[in-house]
Amino acid sequence: MAYDFSQPVTTDLTLTAHWTKGTSIWSLSPTSGPAAGGDKTTLTTPTKPDIRFSHISSGSNFILALGSDGNLYSWGSNGDGELGRDTSSTPNSIPGLVTAPDGVRFTQTSGGLGLSLALGSDGNIYSWGYNSEGQLGRDTSSKDSTPADRPGLVAPPAGVRFTQVSAGFTHSFAFGSDGNLYSWGDNSDGQLGRDTGSAKYDTTPGKVPLPAGVASFTQVSGGTFYSLAMGSDGNLYSWGTNTFGELGRDTGSARSDSTPRKVSIRTGVAKFTAISAKGWCSLAMDSDGNLYSWGYNLYGELGRKTDNPTINVVPVKVTMPAGITRFIWFAEGTEHTLAMGSDGNLYSWGWDYYGQLGRENNNTSDSTPRKVMMPAGVSYIQASAGEAFSVAMGSDGNLYSWGDNESGQLGRDTGDSTQNTSSAKVTFPENPRPVSVSFGGIPGTNLTDNKDGTWSVSTPPHAGGKTDVTINWNMNGQQPDAHLDYTYISSYTVAFDSAGGKPAPGQQRITGGQQATRPTTDPAKDGFLFDGWFLKDTKGKSDVAYDFSQPVTADITLVAHWSPANTGGWSISPDKGNVLGGQQTTITPPKLSRGIRFNQISAGGFQAGDFQGFSVGVASDGNAYAWGSNQYGQLGQGTAGSTPQKTPVRVPLPAGVDSSFTYTQAVAGGYHVLAVGSDGIVYAWGANNHGQLGNGSVDTQNHSKPQPVKDTDGQPFKAIQVSAGAYDSAAISPDGRVYTWGSENNNFTAYSTPKPTPTLAKDPNGSGQGLYAAQVSLGWSFIMAMDTDGSLYTWGYNNYGQFGNGTATGVYSTTYAANPARVPDPKDTSKAFKATQVSAGANHALAIGQDGTAWAWGYNDHGQLGDGSTTSRSTPKQIQDPANPGQAFQAAWVSAGVHHSLAVDRNGAAWAWGWNSDGQLGDNTTSDRPAPTRVSPPAGQGSAGTGLATARTSAGRNHSLAIGQDGNTYSWGDNQYGQLGTGNDTTQSRTPALAAFNPKLLITGVKFDKTVVNPLVQHPDGSVTLATPAHSPGLADVIVDWTLGGNGQTQARLAYTYEGTLPLTGGNGSMILLLAAGLLATAGAVAAGRHRRETHSLHA
Repeated sequence: MAYDFSQPVTTDLTLTAHWTKGTSIWSLSPTSGPAAGGDKTTLTTPTKPDIRFSHISSGSNFILALGSDGNLYSWGSNGDGELGRDTSSTPNSIPGLVTAPDGVRFTQTSGGLGLSLALGSDGNIYSWGYNSEGQLGRDTSSKDSTPADRPGLVAPPAGVRFTQVSAGFTHSFAFGSDGNLYSWGDNSDGQLGRDTGSAKYDTTPGKVPLPAGVASFTQVSGGTFYSLAMGSDGNLYSWGTNTFGELGRDTGSARSDSTPRKVSIRTGVAKFTAISAKGWCSLAMDSDGNLYSWGYNLYGELGRKTDNPTINVVPVKVTMPAGITRFIWFAEGTEHTLAMGSDGNLYSWGWDYYGQLGRENNNTSDSTPRKVMMPAGVSYIQASAGEAFSVAMGSDGNLYSWGDNESGQLGRDTGDSTQNTSSAKVTFPENPRPVSVSFGGIPGTNLTDNKDGTWSVSTPPHAGGKTDVTINWNMNGQQPDAHLDYTYISSYTVAFDSAGGKPAPGQQRITGGQQATRPTTDPAKDGFLFDGWFLKDTKGKSDVAYDFSQPVTADITLVAHWSPANTGGWSISPDKGNVLGGQQTTITPPKLSRGIRFNQISAGGFQAGDFQGFSVGVASDGNAYAWGSNQYGQLGQGTAGSTPQKTPVRVPLPAGVDSSFTYTQAVAGGYHVLAVGSDGIVYAWGANNHGQLGNGSVDTQNHSKPQPVKDTDGQPFKAIQVSAGAYDSAAISPDGRVYTWGSENNNFTAYSTPKPTPTLAKDPNGSGQGLYAAQVSLGWSFIMAMDTDGSLYTWGYNNYGQFGNGTATGVYSTTYAANPARVPDPKDTSKAFKATQVSAGANHALAIGQDGTAWAWGYNDHGQLGDGSTTSRSTPKQIQDPANPGQAFQAAWVSAGVHHSLAVDRNGAAWAWGWNSDGQLGDNTTSDRPAPTRVSPPAGQGSAGTGLATARTSAGRNHSLAIGQDGNTYSWGDNQYGQLGTGNDTTQSRTPALAAFNPKLLITGVKFDKTVVNPLVQHPDGSVTLATPAHSPGLADVIVDWTLGGNGQTQARLAYTYEGTLPLTGGNGSMILLLAAGLLATAGAVAAGRHRRETHSLHA
């Protein structure tokens, strides 16, 4: 049995918790399906809890019941809002949840004529339902008031908490903590027991005056238009109408009396312990277990025979059934009564038109108490009676009902809604039942109840990606919506236009959000060199190299770009010489101008103390390039040193990879680089003083060659995306989980414990499976991750509010948060802030919201948040559009540097704000900008009003990079270490300058037939001068090994003629003798033909 907390404690007792084995959440299977929709998914409901009722109260045609779960439930009539909840149909036969105010539990209830009262755990009374006479005790007419059909606060008298409630038909009572009885509502017949002047009702609780000599009232019960109370002196008092003698005293000619006066009790009656005034008759039980009744008796509701069926003023004993010695408790309805006998049987009497007496001989009104039919093996321990129905709580914990069910007040389906003599269980708890299921706000279809208790629903079409599944459901009333995740899998076509090259790659069908794969074999085309794959735009142009590290989000076409191979050809001059060798000759390569372009760029070098900038990028030829400072080997050239590289130089391939290897991504950190290869392995090089290279060690050596990152088992670590910070690294593994290694830094005063190998980031939801994400970004001090539904998470140091959660630990704090935590939505902190792209700076964050607007938070000492101030922010703040005052800045790309920020707007224009010490904002000044300002276009390209037309940007510490919409790479800002890649010696550029990227042709070896020639004197134009080796007379095959941008090319072949010197016969001198002219001519023709064929083959 559930314990009734509304009852007084009279002895020691022990309450035992009951539990239901199972789950309290919904589940969905499968959790992913096609974006086209139509996928049948199965919903598994929560386990039905074994909730039992602990306290019941019947109104006129409805019931209020408290559950063992602490909630209030209601069912039955709702014509006046008395159920306190929405109901979709009438009758309302399913017990439904009444939502209590926040922080409140209802502890006692009482129902009247369409009126509901409940006592809250906060000592306040809440009311709802019928309010024609102010019986709710509150105003329900104004637009600001709580609606009458929802629990609303009854304002208590000053300093008073309520302790008990009782609802009459149209008036209400409550006991206060001061011991007084308060009343409100209808007073047309004086039923409030106090003077309200000419007003027929009073909405404000007022004190009921005590009769002389009475210290307090101890019980109260409201009838139709009268009231009954028990005084502390043991006497009964009544007031209100006395039409049928219900006051139990003579009021003379007066039809009513508003003053509490004694009920006329005969001498010898024991002390009364319980009272009830429900309809037009009154009942009271004495300490001997006798029931006394008076008032109306037309239907035998007094439980005894009377001479006058209507007026009975004097309380007289109810007939005691044979075989019982006393009544234990009783429950009065409007015109019938239930009472528990000492023999354990329930007895009933009064009106029985609807079977509310629960007897075999139904529909016959009876003034004699007779047994109620009870379920086998069940006894009743509590009952309540309404207008024409009855409910009783069984010893098995179930609630049983019988009688009228026109309004569903029996809490079960009875078929015959009117006459129900036999008791049966109230349907409670109800099985969980979904009402509707929507996917990202789009309704699912074919919601079906399956035989096994599960439900099925068909998914609607939806855009690809993770979406919220909202389940609107009922279980004894409306329950809070359940939310699940479902991933729509879009698939897109990546088509390849080889522009005449062969082999032409086939189409790729890519799942939305995944990456396309660069074809392993590059196409070939006679007379041309392959420059890479470029993205075809909506205008049919393909100027920008395609970045294979980016997710595919639409159908795309990649176009092969080619550069002419025969641009002057190879030459050797002079092309003939002495057989003795030693003559100087020069080999000149063709003047090649390639169309290779960068498809991604990354500005690095923002380490503390020594700000030596550098840059890396991946080009359309699949190679990684680097330029700028090489102090720590971060250019990957095999050596480290103080000599900067002023133009992009190719990063050698990792040892042991095959010839088809390409780089998919390369990112620059403080003084290290991370890269993802076409083999999926993460490679790293540069500084490793905090374990940021992930090779299992922490050391001060300079690692100047690409080496694989190793997992905890020492095996190469694979990833689909990487990010490099000042001293830390992060990656998303092929299964979508976030790993980190190295150390975060809190602005130079503290470092987190180094992690020398990739370590799984924890799932903030506690799954133990790690954090799944679609993007990860590092700066100096903290880590940002965006999961597949766009929710953001941050962890690390939070000195300046960079976590975005409304807190900041302070400038010098060393507090480190090791685990991801959700970034709250500033508009609704109960939800996660959701984005489509994120970028972490040193101590500030940028994000593009799902509405396309740019947001920023964290450190703002130079205005890097772009909000027009230099005030740091600990919650995301929307950046405003300077070109359109009052509107948010719409962004397609954001990049956070150390103290400045870059963005690309929806029209492709580049913007910058924040620190500008070296012109890194590109606005031709060195003034800081606290709000977005346009990046100036390169010289000769547009005007300051149009800005730099950009596809992608990257912000470092003091310099910035961008890939223009023309496909070229631009750079601006600090250039002390050549990090702009322009090839010149200027220390800074305040406007974008073209990076000097045209892969260099380098002759690496020359052989005359089989003789290797050394040394080779290199010239700026790519030519080499060498001394010819000795050779026999005739034509020599000159074989040239060469690279382009560091990539080996097909050998070039040239012809060199050796002329012989023969001594004169019989003389001292000598003469040059051309060997047989015909032989030389023939040999020359053969060699020249072979040279032409091999050169043609080379350029194919």
